[in-house]
Amino acid sequence: MPEIALAHGIPYVAIASVAFPQDLQRKVKKALSIKGPKYLQIHVPCPLGWRHEPSLTYQVAKLAVETGLYPLIEYENGVLSSRRQIKPLPVEEYLKPQGRFKHILNNPELLKKFQEVADNNIKKYNLKLENQAD
Repeated sequence: MPEIALAHGIPYVAIASVAFPQDLQRKVKKALSIKGPKYLQIHVPCPLGWRHEPSLTYQVAKLAVETGLYPLIEYENGVLSSRRQIKPLPVEEYLKPQGRFKHILNNPELLKKFQEVADNNIKKYNLKLENQAD
């Protein structure tokens, strides 16, 4: 969706997560300060649908970001203006607490595809902290 919003020339496009409330608050304030259309996508885990303990909601949201599956990025006038850099964790860390992904954890091919998505995000948005070795 953010790519579609960017393709339509929306001046402010951002992705946020409930795991990082100060970032979310900053992005909402920025979006409200900009005239015209804007797009803000917010990641909020659903314990019932995703089949994880409600007490793990914050952890699940944080792991989505820390694995690179859900990059926290911000575009202003089509230019990437900010990103949250991470020390990437394996995607299994995000998948494990969620019952909806149980079948993937036992399938190396599917697991590899998920890891490729995360790795592509990490590369595309330069999410890896600079001092991290491969």
